[in-house]
Amino acid sequence: MIAVAALTPPIEKLQAHFVQHREHNFLLSGDGAEAFASLGADCCGPVIFVRYGVALAAGRGIFIPARAVHDYGRVYDGMAALDWMVKSRLQHPRADAIGLCDDGSAVTFLLRELDLAIAPTVFASGDANDFPGSRVAASVHLEGEGCGHSSAVLRADNYLPVVRIPALTDLALALEQIARKIAAAS
Repeated sequence: MIAVAALTPPIEKLQAHFVQHREHNFLLSGDGAEAFASLGADCCGPVIFVRYGVALAAGRGIFIPARAVHDYGRVYDGMAALDWMVKSRLQHPRADAIGLCDDGSAVTFLLRELDLAIAPTVFASGDANDFPGSRVAASVHLEGEGCGHSSAVLRADNYLPVVRIPALTDLALALEQIARKIAAAS
């Protein structure tokens, strides 16, 4: 018997910033990301903590997996559980998914009770104990001069719209430019 309460969903520590600007929450990485802290935006970093959740079927909430148990008994823990669930989708509808709902309650679901057709939801916070964190809308990469892409490769990019911003000379306009690009990507 698995002690559901003893399982803690994995948390990923990233070298990035989490920015809350108006209705937009986004991950920020790349050249000049630190300068955003001085713009007055609600921001934390350069180290943030990220969790991933899967939507429950019929829009009943979000489930943050800690463990998945294959129909034939193979066990996947931590990020491997999320990866296996996303990859296998409904190939194993009777497989168990064990973890927490977004309200913190410990639960077990069959994979068929999860909506694996949509990308996992990304949550971020500056505090590893903030569960589940704030929902993230996009991943923004600030590209420096002479750099073709951000130096930070984020796992979250697999599940979020990615917005690339070229080298910025006027940081005061940067948040508005990012907000427009996030709205266009959503």
